[in-house]
Parts: sequence; structure tokens; C-alpha cells
Amino acid sequence: MGAGAQGDAAGASARAYAISVAAPGQSGSSAGSVAAPPDAVAVGGSFSYATDGGGVTTGAITASATARADATAGTAEASSEVQSLSLFGGEVTVGRVAAHVRGQAGAKGGSGDLSGSAVEAMVVLGQGIVATLVGSIGLIAAVPATTALAALLALHLPERQLRREQLHAHAH
Repeated sequence: MGAGAQGDAAGASARAYAISVAAPGQSGSSAGSVAAPPDAVAVGGSFSYATDGGGVTTGAITASATARADATAGTAEASSEVQSLSLFGGEVTVGRVAAHVRGQAGAKGGSGDLSGSAVEAMVVLGQGIVATLVGSIGLIAAVPATTALAALLALHLPERQLRREQLHAHAH
């Protein structure tokens, strides 16, 4: 799930996607992808991506992107929301995930914010996680959350696939 916005002196653009799955050695999938300009909205029902380890399922998904620019400034905004996210056959569930990004740029500088971004009703291995992530707290918390999700994914991948992925790892 993600949202991004970019503004510069030449114009503004925004892109949002409700969900995107990238799994080692598999084709992956995504849903609810939009880009602006022009302004765009995507609304969808459920999403499903099956794997041996349980995959990903969701309830309703939405995404939107807007971008505006004039001779002196640009503004871009992107948001996405996923209801009822389930990972690894229910080992990780989230009631609602929302990402909202807004960026502005002009001759005197730029700014941006993540107001309205949230993770609600998260349960990992049967244990409730109290979390409403807003602003930089969300970014800080995303690192351990993605590390935990990667560890869970590793538990569900065949050992030979993990070895193959390790052989292909390299630093940039």
C-alpha cells in the first residue's frame, strides 16, 4: 500500500496505489493504481494474491491522486486505503490501512505531510497491536513492521528459494 506526491518548478504529479505485492521468484500483483495529472480515483472490491504461505487478501480498496501547478508553485496529493488486510493466512491482520501524502513546492521552498495516514486494528500472531500511525511516527514504525513481515514471509518460503534469493543479494 502506498501513496506518493512530487512537485517541481515545471509542474506537479502524484501516484497512488492501494496494494502492490512483490514476492521473490513470483510475478506479483497490484490493484488500485492511479496517477495525476489528470486527477484520478480508483475504487475496487476485494483483492487476493495466493501463495503457499497464505498470501494476501483485502476488503474494499480505494486510491486517488491530484496534481495542480501554475507558473509559481505545484501541489500534489495522493491517498490510498485498504480495508480488512490479511497476510500469511491470517497470521497478520489489519482492520484498515490508510496512506495520505501531500506535497507543495514553490520558489520559496517546499513542504509535505502525511496527515491522515493510519494503521488500525493490527493483530500479529493473535496479539493486538495498538497503533495509529501519523506523520514521522508512521515512518519510524514502518521499519520494524516491514522487518517483521519479511521474517514471517521467510518462514513461509521454501528453503531452496531462500538460498537462491540470498545468492542474488548484493549491495549498491
